[in-house]
Amino acid sequence: MNIRSIKDKIILFPGEIEKWYLQKFDYLVLFSNGNGEISYSRQLINLFNTSGILLHCHQTTISIANKSTTPITLQGVLISCQIQLPKNFIVTNIDLSPFQKLLTVGSLSKAIELDIIDLLTGFMPVKKGHTAEFHNRIDPRLIKVNRYIRNNYCREITLQDLADHVGVHPTYLSNTYSKVFKTSPIYYLNQMRINRAENLLTYSNLSINSIAKAVGYNSHSQFTSMFKRFKDISPSQFRAIEKTATNNINI
Repeated sequence: MNIRSIKDKIILFPGEIEKWYLQKFDYLVLFSNGNGEISYSRQLINLFNTSGILLHCHQTTISIANKSTTPITLQGVLISCQIQLPKNFIVTNIDLSPFQKLLTVGSLSKAIELDIIDLLTGFMPVKKGHTAEFHNRIDPRLIKVNRYIRNNYCREITLQDLADHVGVHPTYLSNTYSKVFKTSPIYYLNQMRINRAENLLTYSNLSINSIAKAVGYNSHSQFTSMFKRFKDISPSQFRAIEKTATNNINI
């Protein structure tokens, strides 16, 4: 798997068009904060707000047009991967967290690659034997841990919980996970929570307390402490900056 292109926070003014070209093994993920229209092969798809769209279309030009009366922000990740889904495969409302992390760090870590592989293989037909080559170098229990974190990050999770889920000792899980992904499973859990919190702070009107609970933290103070550890600013400061940037775009 490799990254072909990353485009972060492209501003499209009303009537403007952004184009991407997809080759045989390409996957394109798009998400926007506004009303965009995707067109390819005589098909039209609406792209609303933060709902992501995953496309797998061979030798095709994808055009995204701003159909609203105000500027919109578009984000996209184009990757090349040997996993083969049906041609002209499209799915909406996907788990954006692996791609949001990719936008944040700007490079493809083993943890992010595993998350994307896990996401893509989840859309494959029932017969999945040919996907084993992507997993045979990694303990399948680690894949199971990542999937559990991604599906349950909004709940309270401890290292013991993760270890119990795959039937190993917590120390073994921590050491093995860290050796493969160069980070601990708890760090990955908090990273996913903070990435989701960033999205909610930017695009929702939920209170800080509500967002803290929505991403798995027991208190405002615990959430704020962890957010500052990752972002060097508080959640309220982050929200203020994002709202100001959005207002400036809409002026």
